[in-house]
Amino acid sequence: LGNRNVFVQAVARICQRQISSSDGGLGDPCIDEVETCAQRTVDNIRQNAVMRTSNIAALMRMLASVEGPKTLVLISAGLMLPGDLEPVQQIAALAPAANVTLHTIYVDNSFAGDARNQGAQVRRGGDVSASMNGLDTLAGMSRGTFQRLIGGGEGIFDRLSREMSAVYRLGVEA
Repeated sequence: LGNRNVFVQAVARICQRQISSSDGGLGDPCIDEVETCAQRTVDNIRQNAVMRTSNIAALMRMLASVEGPKTLVLISAGLMLPGDLEPVQQIAALAPAANVTLHTIYVDNSFAGDARNQGAQVRRGGDVSASMNGLDTLAGMSRGTFQRLIGGGEGIFDRLSREMSAVYRLGVEA
């Protein structure tokens, strides 16, 4: 798995015991369970990212047959990209071919939930950051912008409206 220090912290929190970053804790059922669960989580994140980016790529291919510039706005609670940027690079290659600009809006739900469980909210900080980074990367590689929505989002939609209304095409005749 990725960051060994994060794994050590998870073992300390879940199994209520300390291990060093070099100690594998081999044979300990709790540590084995934490490692299995972590690997399953990474696999699920990878599958989710591949499925979601494949769907966006399929939409880009369909939009390529529609003439003229197009704007696609993806509103999402996040997109985690576990290391491999190939799916996003595929979308980035399809966007100019389809004449699509992809904007992403991250719906911030990190403030939702039980205020009594603040420890879980703090631990989710890394997940929130990874989710936002995935959307930011996707928009940045697809000629668009990334926005974080907190509250009503009127400003975000006003900005998108202004950006979409200010498209200029220049042509040069030889």
